[in-house]
Amino acid sequence: MSDPTPEEMVQRRVRDLDARTPQVLQRIAYQRQAADEAEAHGERSIAKTLRLLASIEERDLAALDAERERHVLTLARLARRRHLHAISTRPRQSRRPALLDLIDDAMRPMKTEGVQFNTMIQRWKREALDGLRLQVLPCSRYEIIDENGDAGSITYKRSTLQKLYSLAGGKSRTASVRFR
Repeated sequence: MSDPTPEEMVQRRVRDLDARTPQVLQRIAYQRQAADEAEAHGERSIAKTLRLLASIEERDLAALDAERERHVLTLARLARRRHLHAISTRPRQSRRPALLDLIDDAMRPMKTEGVQFNTMIQRWKREALDGLRLQVLPCSRYEIIDENGDAGSITYKRSTLQKLYSLAGGKSRTASVRFR
């Protein structure tokens, strides 16, 4: 038999607390009733002791309720963690890799010809490269638009385009320049 998971252990503890609650309520009711009967027979010290015991049981019941609530919140956190883990490990669909491949394919011929980055940008502003149009935006930003409409568009800073150009035609686009 395998060890129970943390979630199973917490669920078991909640069930145990739920089972104990009616027992504690029954003891409180019995002690209150016995205190009333002792009071009716003139036994005030016994009635006082029974009421004190009942108040201790009520305090214990409140502690049981607080513990149960804490365990229920733990169950909710565990379920949330499991949900977030499932979200974080599922495969992602993104249009960026397809567009990055197109950008790399458009820049590669110019890079292999030895064209400077600034010259390539000027040429790209005038005419589309392999179906990609470069549109200048404010603050040194450039929007690359796929004219075929398959990959959409993406916005880059000039420095990012310069990095992509320096990596164009290389072995790995994802590797950092300092590790090459």
